[in-house]
Amino acid sequence: MSNNKQARIAFVYSGSADLVNAGDSTPTLGISCNKFPSEKSIVVHFGVIGFNGKDNYSLEIKIFLNEEDVTLSNLKHNNLLNYKPKWSNDGEFVALMAAAESFTARAPGIYRIEANLLFREAKPDTIWESIDSKTSYFAVDKNWSSKIDNS
Repeated sequence: MSNNKQARIAFVYSGSADLVNAGDSTPTLGISCNKFPSEKSIVVHFGVIGFNGKDNYSLEIKIFLNEEDVTLSNLKHNNLLNYKPKWSNDGEFVALMAAAESFTARAPGIYRIEANLLFREAKPDTIWESIDSKTSYFAVDKNWSSKIDNS
């Protein structure tokens, strides 16, 4: 295995489900859903650091309600909406990214995003292994108000 111990997920959080504003990095904590179950989309923002440039990395994102995986697979490929990499003169690498993810909103509640950074050497017959993970949360409900009494 190459030196992948420095590769890390710096952060992960949910963003606007409005794909037109995918470049907007403002966190979205409360998502509206009028009926349950219902298919919903969010943008998951994340940052990565410490890639070595020689090996292969991948990010796996799953969404859970309690312990049930509610991630939909229809956006599993070609879901990267935003990719902003930077390299330092000394070889450091960082990147800001945003990916569209779909999930089934089964009920009102707190949903968990699990992001796993996967690694494999750039050699034939190597397997993916998880080298880092981060967790984030968002809530789904029918109505949201900026006032505590919902009036």
